Amino acid sequence: MPSRLASRTGHRLSAPALPQSQRQPAVNAGMYFEVYRAPFVRLTSTLSGGGDWRWRFCRPGGIIVAASQGYPTETECRHSIAMLACGAANAVVRDVFSPS
Repeated sequence: MPSRLASRTGHRLSAPALPQSQRQPAVNAGMYFEVYRAPFVRLTSTLSGGGDWRWRFCRPGGIIVAASQGYPTETECRHSIAMLACGAANAVVRDVFSPS
């Protein structure tokens, strides 16, 4: 859809084309969350780990962009995904510097 300015002046507005290697993909194009249960692992004869619920955020092709901590229930894991999906679009990036 042409912009109002373009339709009033009769000129077509467009940005210069970038080479394919420099083009940015559409935001979240084909990205997805995977929810899974971590496998049980025996750490010692009396201590084991795993079995918790986790998520990972992936790009197309299965490339993992971010991964979560473990959650005790699948409901808590899915709740954290919902919070991210709702809040990430408006999130602000803060730089945190540790004192030297």
